[in-house]
Amino acid sequence: MNIEMGELLGSYLPPQLLVISSGISMVLAGIALILGYRTQKAAWVLILILIPITITVQTQGMHTLGPLFKNIGLLGGLIYFSANGSCSYSIDHKFQLQNA
Repeated sequence: MNIEMGELLGSYLPPQLLVISSGISMVLAGIALILGYRTQKAAWVLILILIPITITVQTQGMHTLGPLFKNIGLLGGLIYFSANGSCSYSIDHKFQLQNA
């Protein structure tokens, strides 16, 4: 019995709900990451969304190797921001200066 990961996840929740909710979450977390607002949390949200997408979609065969390596590269960048936070031009940095 060979059940693909996408079908397994789709049996618990409707796929349309998963696609729409992950899309909205990725847009909001991406905007937060770009602006430097709660950078570490935004990076973790994107990591937690990216991993299941990579496992369910990009491991389907040889034709998905390009997007698989793209997601691995994105994951590396997100790990950097989740560990180090944002730079001095971010909203988080301005809040830290005002509170100091």
